Amino acid sequence: NDLLAPLRSGHQKWMETLRTTAAGPQFDRAFMAAQVEHHQGALQMLDGLLSAAGDAALTERLRKMQGDVRGHLNRAQTLRQRVGVGVAQ
Repeated sequence: NDLLAPLRSGHQKWMETLRTTAAGPQFDRAFMAAQVEHHQGALQMLDGLLSAAGDAALTERLRKMQGDVRGHLNRAQTLRQRVGVGVAQ
């Protein structure tokens, strides 16, 4: 079971989008949308790993990683709002 496959697929899609997006506000919006999606995918992957983890030390480390990724996701969502992604215009 390749838990990273969805992240790789999403990453490739976003990299192609970013490669073809001109610098400026449109790029900023695309970049922040990619960051939010990537961090959401990372949280889903960590959820899957936690459900399979049988070791207490591994579980503790995965929970710490979840907290770190949630913090990054919250920051990315804030920045996304600032550049106008997902905001009613």
